[in-house]
Amino acid sequence: MPKIAQGEVLLTLALEEGKHHQPTHIQTTAHQEGAHWILNGQKSFVPDGHIADYLLVVARTSGQNPEPAGLSLFLVPRQSEGLQTERLSMVDSRNYAHLQLQNVKVEAAHCLGRIDEAHHILETSLDIARIGLSAEMLGLMQEAFDRTLAYLKERKQFGVPIGSFQGLQHRASDMYCHIELCKSVVLKALSAIDNQDPKLALYASLAKAKCNETLHRVSNEAVQMFGGIGVTDDEEIGFFLKRARALEQSLGDYHFISSVLLLCKAFKPV
Repeated sequence: MPKIAQGEVLLTLALEEGKHHQPTHIQTTAHQEGAHWILNGQKSFVPDGHIADYLLVVARTSGQNPEPAGLSLFLVPRQSEGLQTERLSMVDSRNYAHLQLQNVKVEAAHCLGRIDEAHHILETSLDIARIGLSAEMLGLMQEAFDRTLAYLKERKQFGVPIGSFQGLQHRASDMYCHIELCKSVVLKALSAIDNQDPKLALYASLAKAKCNETLHRVSNEAVQMFGGIGVTDDEEIGFFLKRARALEQSLGDYHFISSVLLLCKAFKPV
């Protein structure tokens, strides 16, 4: 842990196995042979999977897919025999990788926690990660909004700043209101982590759902208000939209998170 915190060791989570976030749909298997575990399967969109020192692999040791019971966590060195990585370059310029595990052998001591009981740990960890992503999304939308507002004040059309047009003022006001709502839900979710609130899952899902929706709206509006230059690499606002689209899918899109809220029986539109 100290080495991870100091940046000397890079650790990443190998969870996803498809195009969408489905944390209990795990087909990667692990069975024990003597003092080792043997892992077989594949993982998709593993962050920095091609350069990480260790991979935290989620594998099924019992049960049927997609049951939450029967999942276990294994610490796998990236240089392990039988582990193949394929680097992916994403639209937001972040690095991901596809993994293939073919009879990858790891020591029994590299099984973290209790066998078949990893889901509870994963569930809490993913909720905290969603809150962290929501905070990043909040910063992203705020910066995109600030840049757009500055552009509306300096870009002139028909001899006047385009920010003087009532239609654009209405759209900017709408963006502002939704961003302020995001600040409230993200702050509540962050407080839930500090306070170990039993409703952590609810607040995490609420923050991610609201930020997904608002970031999509703000990034679209920002590019449209910048006009044609907004979709070129000469203007940085286009990079905000690309990062937004990747973040919206990370750890659950709006539909996935909304279903979690419904399961919590506490879904109230913001």
